[in-house]
Amino acid sequence: MHGVYHTYNEFNIKRDTNYIQEGEDIIKSCFGENPKEFKAPQLAISSENKRILEDEFGFKVYTKFTQLLHKTYHCNDTGLLSNKLQDWI
Repeated sequence: MHGVYHTYNEFNIKRDTNYIQEGEDIIKSCFGENPKEFKAPQLAISSENKRILEDEFGFKVYTKFTQLLHKTYHCNDTGLLSNKLQDWI
């Protein structure tokens, strides 16, 4: 899961469990299963939100230190590492 609405600093401000559950429900309705991993938009996440995602939802939360090997793919293929380069690695 990569945010709920993918807005700037979406998880750098306090979010409650209802907000996170909304995102989890959207993923489940699209793919038929709950997400197991989370990477915040712009990699901005507060320690409280990270704790909620890990402890209450059981997510493995990726932070900026995992960006090279765990890239978040976007349709517009922007960023320092393109989707094509990541597929090669």
